[in-house]
Amino acid sequence: MKLLEPKNGENLTLEVKENEELLIMERGEGKYSINLTLKPNAKVKYFSLTTGNATRKALLGKDATILWVDAAHGTGESHTHSSLEGEGADAEFHSVLFGTGTDKFKVTSEMDHKASHTTSNMLTRAVMLCESHGEYSGTIRIAPNAKNCDAYQKEDTLLLSEEARMDAEPNLEIQNEDVRCSHGVSIGQLDEEKLFYLKSRGIPQDVAVKLVINGFFDEVLDKMGEHSQEVKEELLKRFA
Repeated sequence: MKLLEPKNGENLTLEVKENEELLIMERGEGKYSINLTLKPNAKVKYFSLTTGNATRKALLGKDATILWVDAAHGTGESHTHSSLEGEGADAEFHSVLFGTGTDKFKVTSEMDHKASHTTSNMLTRAVMLCESHGEYSGTIRIAPNAKNCDAYQKEDTLLLSEEARMDAEPNLEIQNEDVRCSHGVSIGQLDEEKLFYLKSRGIPQDVAVKLVINGFFDEVLDKMGEHSQEVKEELLKRFA
């Protein structure tokens, strides 16, 4: 495992060698950027907890794969860009966004399919409380010469107050018809039936809400494996 702790203003560059497998844990401060190059058949898992302004970019060679998992909270921006340059490259971006108070956070993810037989998947789950404001912008681009690509993006939001807001904008820029691409957005409230079930078993309201939020985030954060629990706990510390 490689630990990255970028400081405010830093621009870090990392090359992952051919056939190398690497797990990266990142906790940065302030505004910074990360640039990755994945050589053919390199495999990267990149886990991060974003509390400031982070820009992350990855260039993927033939059959290279990257799994981004980002947990964001507070006020700031998280920008992630994956450029699938080699045939067979695969990129996944999964993120959670947790807003409280007057937080304002923007999540941006871009998948550029520049080669044929490339795949991508994006899933963002947001929970917004109080007067927090979230923004999501996801873009899938398919180059004219990129055939047989498969790409999907989804953004789901739970709004837990009347003042909370979420703006979601999925985008498709397709220049080749021989592909499969789709997207979806959903915005809703807490499932009252789930809350009633938990409360009927003696669980207090605030604990029940935490459990529902935890379950909503599970599909994303469980991809962090053994690191998922500590990230969940850190996010839910902010729950009031």
